[in-house]
Amino acid sequence: MDGHRLSPKQGYGGTETKGRRKAGRPFVGTLPVLFVFRAIDARKERSLAHRKNKARVMKLVYGLGARYKIKILEFSNVGSKLHVLLKAEDRYSLTCFLRVMAGRIAQSITGAKKGVRRGRYWASLCWSRLLKKGPELQKIQKYLRLFQIDELAAFLGRHPETWKRLGASEVLLRSKLHPARAGP
Repeated sequence: MDGHRLSPKQGYGGTETKGRRKAGRPFVGTLPVLFVFRAIDARKERSLAHRKNKARVMKLVYGLGARYKIKILEFSNVGSKLHVLLKAEDRYSLTCFLRVMAGRIAQSITGAKKGVRRGRYWASLCWSRLLKKGPELQKIQKYLRLFQIDELAAFLGRHPETWKRLGASEVLLRSKLHPARAGP
């Protein structure tokens, strides 16, 4: 952490550090890091959560994580944003992972290839923040799991046959997933 202007509580990237990127991204090998990738035009077929893109994005994140020896603690795909909570052993593997993952996801969604430009996909640098172990990490993990539950509830809501196959009624499962949304 020595030599960095940003404290672990502050973020790096996104719009926070635009125009003042003299310091490197804060990194400590023993602490988990939360990354948020935000897409500019993630609507319809270009959405990260579109049925054609969702599996590709997940496969890329976990596959590249294994390739670069990055431990993915939590991952959620919100459609216009990707939230990735991870732990990396060294800065070099983290840098390679971020660079390759962002490029491959943008290429697979936009269809860009050598000689065929499709425009910008990501809004800015990915935002990151070092997290302390304990309550702060647990709070972020809980937050990301809520996105995963929303995603599951949306999937099950669109496919009623899945509810029947699971042997549970829609009202019961929805009330367990979202107590505030439970019907009368």
